[in-house]
Amino acid sequence: MSETKSSKDETVVRPRPLSPHLQIYAPQLTSITSILHRVTGVANTIGLVILSALLYGAANNADLYYCVTQFMTSTFGLVILSGFAISYSYHLCTGLRHFVFDAGAMMDLKNAYRLSYILLSLATLLSLFLIFKIWTVLG
Repeated sequence: MSETKSSKDETVVRPRPLSPHLQIYAPQLTSITSILHRVTGVANTIGLVILSALLYGAANNADLYYCVTQFMTSTFGLVILSGFAISYSYHLCTGLRHFVFDAGAMMDLKNAYRLSYILLSLATLLSLFLIFKIWTVLG
């Protein structure tokens, strides 16, 4: 607490101003895309570990290979693979945005928003393409 002296030599305690926090400011596109980039990075890592373990087990055991193939071609498995496709596409495209920012380009707010919209569109198109391929090949 900050203390100030009043004219009558008595101490008056005034509360310090509060720091800005998330409830004061509205989330911006650039901050949301950056946070989602980190979230999809973690999801991609977890998904790759699980998928690698399944494929390693399937390569060493014929029964497990059959189970993995049946799961991956089921509707639930195709939905899971589609989710991974969305996550990987988004992470790849926003990684390009971070690469551009690290190079020091397009750092002003107008260009940062423009680049975010372009890469979100590109991630959507790439996701749709991958999902189409997943469902036509496995489904």
